[in-house]
Amino acid sequence: MTSWQPKLESSTAEEVTALEVAAEGSPFFEGHFPGDPILPGVAMLGLVEQTLRDFLLPKQGAPAIAVMRRVRFKQLVRPGASLRVHIKRTAPLMYSFDLQANGQPAAQGSFDLSEGSS
Repeated sequence: MTSWQPKLESSTAEEVTALEVAAEGSPFFEGHFPGDPILPGVAMLGLVEQTLRDFLLPKQGAPAIAVMRRVRFKQLVRPGASLRVHIKRTAPLMYSFDLQANGQPAAQGSFDLSEGSS
């Protein structure tokens, strides 16, 4: 599977916002579903993780997400959608995220990193 390459919109030591496009023809859409493609939830979560790795914790190497909590998928994401992911530290090793597609909520939740990841 291909990886995301989010573009930084803004960041501080505690939060980051990045942009990406769910490109038409992306391998993420292959087989999910023929004739009616939607972005799989695991691909949305992969964008959250890639944003974390690229912009919020780049010096720590690959952060390990230990657990995801209260993940909610709010809408179907279609090819060509403009994606905006916002991640915020809520406590040591704890983060919340919000993913928008075309300016509308697409997914949200929180996650904990394993010890030694931040």
